[in-house]
Amino acid sequence: MLRNPRPHLILSSPLTKSPTNSTTSSSEIPHKPLITAGGAMQAARSEPIDCASIVKPVDWPPIRSPQAVHSAVAELLRKTDAVEIGTRNGDGMRCFARITRSAVAIEIESRYCTELRLHSGNMTAAGLGGFGVHCQDYRRGTPDADFYTWCEHVESAARIVSQLTTPASWD
Repeated sequence: MLRNPRPHLILSSPLTKSPTNSTTSSSEIPHKPLITAGGAMQAARSEPIDCASIVKPVDWPPIRSPQAVHSAVAELLRKTDAVEIGTRNGDGMRCFARITRSAVAIEIESRYCTELRLHSGNMTAAGLGGFGVHCQDYRRGTPDADFYTWCEHVESAARIVSQLTTPASWD
């Protein structure tokens, strides 16, 4: 049984100016918990977060969402459990993890996982939070969370939402 049977899905596209926040249907999304990420140390911060001022990005649009979109998404994620699918170099996650209760990056490309683990370790050592890294396809299972976010081009988003909300896709 899920702790949160109605998690939110946040879709952002590198071509959009703001994220789309939608709530899943009342049916439960199946999850397979894998690890627990450490909570961010700055979750109690109340001032707005500006991802552009605290994260030096590695990737640029259209490969990832703009930092202004990451800032808007981060405000939605404040003090929640969040999972980002397709984290790549972690430009968004390095911002999100500072104000979430817990954060997990799911990345299928192993070359990015090494960098994500390094970023998370550096953040933890600096007292800025940190995040778990799952180096696998998101369809193999995801941790329970309040929010799931990823950057996806609009034409692919409907397919991914369908996969996340269809129990058969988790077998």
